[in-house]
Amino acid sequence: MTYSETLTLTVAASLAVQASAIGRAMDPDTGGADSFRHPVTGYAEDGAPVLDQATLTTTTACTPEFKAQALAMLADPELLFAACQADYAARWPGLVSPSLEDCTAFCEALQID
Repeated sequence: MTYSETLTLTVAASLAVQASAIGRAMDPDTGGADSFRHPVTGYAEDGAPVLDQATLTTTTACTPEFKAQALAMLADPELLFAACQADYAARWPGLVSPSLEDCTAFCEALQID
């Protein structure tokens, strides 16, 4: 499998709960819920990172096939919702999957780079 593509997603920090829940479903491993972070915009005099508190972003290396599937889901909240529902049923049965409203809000606010 060749991870020759990257996918960068940015959303408003107000969508942190939705981003975490959707990230959990989209990550084939177990760390997806923690994948969205405040981006570093610079460094203070003491070397501490300065974070953009208004947004959250994630970047992932991926296969061309995964990127195409992800872009299709991110363009269609109903597709994203169905994928999240299926993943939560299979891997996270004790957790509540994002709702269609969550997926719609996420997709509408999403910036893809």
